[in-house]
Amino acid sequence: MDEGRRVQVGQWLRQRRDELGVTRDRLAKVLEIDPTSVTNAETGKRVPRFKTPWEDALRLVRGSLARAYLDGTPLQPLAEEAADHVPLSSHTRMIATPSGAEVSVTVVATARPSWMDDLTDDELLLLLRDEVRSGSVDRPQAEK
Repeated sequence: MDEGRRVQVGQWLRQRRDELGVTRDRLAKVLEIDPTSVTNAETGKRVPRFKTPWEDALRLVRGSLARAYLDGTPLQPLAEEAADHVPLSSHTRMIATPSGAEVSVTVVATARPSWMDDLTDDELLLLLRDEVRSGSVDRPQAEK
């Protein structure tokens, strides 16, 4: 693959990241890589080894990043309705309930990833309340 194509695809990656309003550091965190690796991909210095996480994080049709590097086909964003169902990232954290119990919660972001870290424990509990009532989430066991 020639350097010109790597640079072109890198520019497309940066353009897509900018369209989504995602910072380089945030994308690196979602991809669980160093921010320098994002910079290297965006400048054409390196080609991402695993393309599917990049496609999911940037809401691209799977396979479009590989095609872009292979033959220069422009990156193909997901349709708006499909993008809402692609997990961008997830993390597990402990939250405190009003009763003082601690609950382990895995948060999966399917929209812009920046909202995920900004939720308070109370906001997470509100989101989970209906899931717990319906039985799709295990209720925390009271300590004895």
